[in-house]
Amino acid sequence: MFTILSRREETQSSGPVIYGSSPGVFLQHAGALLHPLRAIGENFRNERGRWALWAPVFLGLGVGIYFSLPVEPWRWFGVVAAGGLGLLLYLFRLKPAIQLLLIPVFLSATGFSAIQIRSLTRHAPVLAERLGPVNISGRLIAVERQEAGVRYLIAPTAIERLSPAQIPARIRLRLSGKSRADMTLAAGDRVWLRGVLLPPPGPVSPGGFDYGRMLWFERIGAVGYILSPPRKRGAAGHEDIWSETSLRLTAFRDRLTARVMAAIPGESGAVAAALMTGDRAAISRPVNDAMKNSGLAHLLSISGLHMGMVAGILFFSLRALLAMIEPVALRYPIKKWSAGFALAGLLLYLLISGASIPTQRSFLMTGLVLTAVMLDRKAISMRSVMLAACALLLLTPESLYSASFQMSFAAVIALVAVYERFGAQFSYNDGEDGWFMRGLKYIGATLCTSLVAGLATAPFAAFHFNRYTVYGLLANMLAVPLTGVVIMPSAVAAFLLMPFGLDHWALWVMGIGVHWMLEIAYWVAGLPGAVIAAGQAPDAALLLIVGGGLWLCLWERGWRMGGLAPMVIGLCLWLASAVFRPDILVEGQGRVIAVRNANGDMEVNSRRMARHANKEWALQEGLMQGMPLRREGSARACDPSLCLFSARSGDRVALVRDSIRLQEACARASIVIASVKAESCEGPRLVLDADDLSRNGAHAMWLTSDDVILETVSGERGRRPWAPAKE
Repeated sequence: MFTILSRREETQSSGPVIYGSSPGVFLQHAGALLHPLRAIGENFRNERGRWALWAPVFLGLGVGIYFSLPVEPWRWFGVVAAGGLGLLLYLFRLKPAIQLLLIPVFLSATGFSAIQIRSLTRHAPVLAERLGPVNISGRLIAVERQEAGVRYLIAPTAIERLSPAQIPARIRLRLSGKSRADMTLAAGDRVWLRGVLLPPPGPVSPGGFDYGRMLWFERIGAVGYILSPPRKRGAAGHEDIWSETSLRLTAFRDRLTARVMAAIPGESGAVAAALMTGDRAAISRPVNDAMKNSGLAHLLSISGLHMGMVAGILFFSLRALLAMIEPVALRYPIKKWSAGFALAGLLLYLLISGASIPTQRSFLMTGLVLTAVMLDRKAISMRSVMLAACALLLLTPESLYSASFQMSFAAVIALVAVYERFGAQFSYNDGEDGWFMRGLKYIGATLCTSLVAGLATAPFAAFHFNRYTVYGLLANMLAVPLTGVVIMPSAVAAFLLMPFGLDHWALWVMGIGVHWMLEIAYWVAGLPGAVIAAGQAPDAALLLIVGGGLWLCLWERGWRMGGLAPMVIGLCLWLASAVFRPDILVEGQGRVIAVRNANGDMEVNSRRMARHANKEWALQEGLMQGMPLRREGSARACDPSLCLFSARSGDRVALVRDSIRLQEACARASIVIASVKAESCEGPRLVLDADDLSRNGAHAMWLTSDDVILETVSGERGRRPWAPAKE
């Protein structure tokens, strides 16, 4: 018989002893194991005041679950789930522990229901196949005059060969060459034209950016090009009050853009117009490239930076003016008056600039800060950021997947977290700091802001745009103060002086500031190694980095440093992902393929066809100059009808574009991609023909000695409203 003893009784027993079975020892080991859990629980309880900051995270989780589904769920699923969970919260209102478990699930269901409702309200027909040339009649929504031509956004009323139920709510068409366009056309005009309509484009590779989904939420159901310039068929008729207001604002914005560009000639005028009206159509490709490669592209779109500058200019200007009137300053809350004035100015700026989704987000976040000032609340806090994020995720939940949403909130959350921890070091001490010390603190705050915002947005820029700007910090240190001191104050002055016809002086100063900003962009973009291609990263890598970053920023106690672990894991996964990139990429129409050779490099059959796919594939591979062409010695291994590749797996890959050479390809290759129908092709272990490509879109393949692993765009997108099934 075995005896179970405590250690105190061991010496008094002569029988065999099982030390590991002692209850005291077992409890000691269990206590040691439970100690970290108790520490986590204690930290969690002590952070009670920060629990609410995770509300937008769970709302976003619900939105993400909706987009990850392969099929469209029952239309009322989210509403029923959120309602049921809300009822459970009420029933267990006296059970805090149960409520603590139910609230995250309820918030996720609320996010799911928000995106479902948004999807239902944005639903409109989507063109599934190429159509045209056809006659099109409709109403102009917007006219964008670009460097290479004019782009029209049209609400069609009639499209040849389509029934009224099949007509998309909006279509976006491009007319090449400005000289062919009728420059008198404006938003609201009725037009007739002849053009070719195409389905909204999907991703160029499985897992890539879904441009068609973005257009679907804008109710754009077709894109295409115009064969003959649109002809005006009369002014717009009577519309509902919202449409009329929108058209009038668009027309006013067009006139304002023309006024700014007339006062400031050249590239500076196009950029100045973008900063004042949000119209970026006139900005040339070289300017866009320079701003992008220098890390200053965010200055071209009206964002939180611009809204904050405009609000600050209006707030401090009025407050300084009122402070000089002693009776008013002593008797009235001039700080609140100034905040209200700045909020009203921001609303006008929002309407003038087109009220795009990113601008609405910036207005909401800045407006919350001004509202907090009027209510005697803390102006800059993580709670304000949380409220803005929740409002946007409930109103426009699809914006969660946009780069602008992710980058702006990443920057703001990181900056507020740093401000909460180190804000006192950069604040001015009245009566103690001289001008020299104030200048040093301003420079330090500017440097810190640029550094923190740059680090916070770098993962998102690399993930969405497959590039990283090396000298972005330097460019922002030079350009952001210039924007805040010269450019935006001049823009505000121009707005205020415009009713009196005196805006040309302010616009002249603004033009000088914009000119120097562009000089900074060109200089930084021209530095050696200014841009590094990042390559495509798996979604899991970004999710780990985001999760760790949120843990680091949203908590206050020491356990926040635990967020560094998933961030490091995500970065390692990102770096290791190059090993798992596909061996073959096939463009959706079979015009271009890329094959990984024995050296591990991707080669393409053509760089002239499907240029967008070529460019995106190169960036996904981490190449800034594009993929190399398939070559053997000094002669091309491809001709227009047949191209043969040698894959690193040893497979012979053929791209055939002529049915006459199909059998030759089938005899010489083990994998055949055909842009024609391949009804009889014996021998290869895989054959993709025109029907497969039309039905499934772009393909990605991983080759092994035994199998070919396939992923398709249609498989990734699923059967969703923005991805209509093709027969």
